[in-house]
Amino acid sequence: MTGDQALQLGIAIAAGAVGVLFVVTSRSSRDSISSVTGFLGGLVAVQVGGFHLFTIVVTVWFATRRREQYGNLLPLFLIPLIAVPLATTALYGELTHNPLLAVQLLALSLSAGLVAAAANDHDRKLMLLGLMWACFTSAFVGLLQVVGLVAVRVETLHTHVSSLGRPNGIYPEPDWLGTFSAIGMVLSWRLLRDRPSLRTLVLGVTTGGFVLAFARAAWLALGVSVIAILVGAAISRRRAPRATKSGSFRTLAVLGAVAVIAFAALPALRIQAVERLTSIVSGDRSDISRQARIQQNETLQRLADTAPWDGWGISASGRVGVSGRLLLGDESGNSVASNWALAFWVDGGYLAVPVIALFILVAMRRFRGVAGQALVVVLVSSFFSNATYQPVVWLLLGLALREANSRPEVRQEQVEGQNQDDGHPKREKRGTLNARQPV
Repeated sequence: MTGDQALQLGIAIAAGAVGVLFVVTSRSSRDSISSVTGFLGGLVAVQVGGFHLFTIVVTVWFATRRREQYGNLLPLFLIPLIAVPLATTALYGELTHNPLLAVQLLALSLSAGLVAAAANDHDRKLMLLGLMWACFTSAFVGLLQVVGLVAVRVETLHTHVSSLGRPNGIYPEPDWLGTFSAIGMVLSWRLLRDRPSLRTLVLGVTTGGFVLAFARAAWLALGVSVIAILVGAAISRRRAPRATKSGSFRTLAVLGAVAVIAFAALPALRIQAVERLTSIVSGDRSDISRQARIQQNETLQRLADTAPWDGWGISASGRVGVSGRLLLGDESGNSVASNWALAFWVDGGYLAVPVIALFILVAMRRFRGVAGQALVVVLVSSFFSNATYQPVVWLLLGLALREANSRPEVRQEQVEGQNQDDGHPKREKRGTLNARQPV
């Protein structure tokens, strides 16, 4: 058994044990399964029998729903149906080398459909909180790696980029840690508004993982999502309540002070962070990783230009190696390219258009919601580190489809007004989730 396989098995066993513990000790087994589902959505390549553990648990979660709890069942059938044309290329694609990737695609799309069909406000918040804690856990492990309290699973990475080394947390590489830390920042900022101390803690740890991973794709993705939110808010001219602004200011003040102290104590890290940030728009030919990405995209583009109308077959894009070399025969050990849109087009051509359009349309329509903003982060990041065959994308897709296209505080005011009109205001208890705390 290789080190990677041992790690995956260990995480799977640990996640299973945590899930069993939640189910046994929780007052509501359905609530615990929702939380575990979200947590598993924050893991990478944890599989059982070739299936993501996430897809198995989602199926169990859906089975615990009562029929009257179902919402619109259209996504349950529509999302997998949209993925079918791309999956069928595994049967005849000239460059297909991993037909089982089609099975994973269908299983993940079905998982998104199950979530979109049956998750109510309560379930969605529990799933997002579970995902947030997965991101927090990885960022925390990454910080422990940096200070030397936890041994890095692989040799210290990219010391020429960061003098501290780039931590990878519980993921195979630092770029994944950067992406999930960015997701954790979005979720903690927006879900923990009523818990300022906890919000500061989780946001601080995930921000630490986000910065120290030195993942430019994650930095760009978070920036795009924040700009989209600000532009959307400016257009709609909606303002947050004063108390929310005050709490947000205190959180930002604490994090800002910590950042200033850290960069003052480590001037080399500050210089390297600035260089890494500016390299996003610079064309420095000495930047090896940047040049490798360019070479990969150039080869993918050539494959796309020469592909038949229905693509080269699912997994064909994975034949493009790190330096852009095209690996034919049985050489390629990879099935997924780094750029998600180009990868889908190379694999399926026009048959992949429905999947590409689904992601883009949902992100554009739901970017102001919590799950929608997190989906924007992972999709933008996936132009450089492709996560579309990982559970997080499909979890957020399913949650975003059930998410109202408005800000949480606006929805809260609407629900409170409805409760008063009904004459039956709902009670709020600390630490509980109810209809007055929508996501």
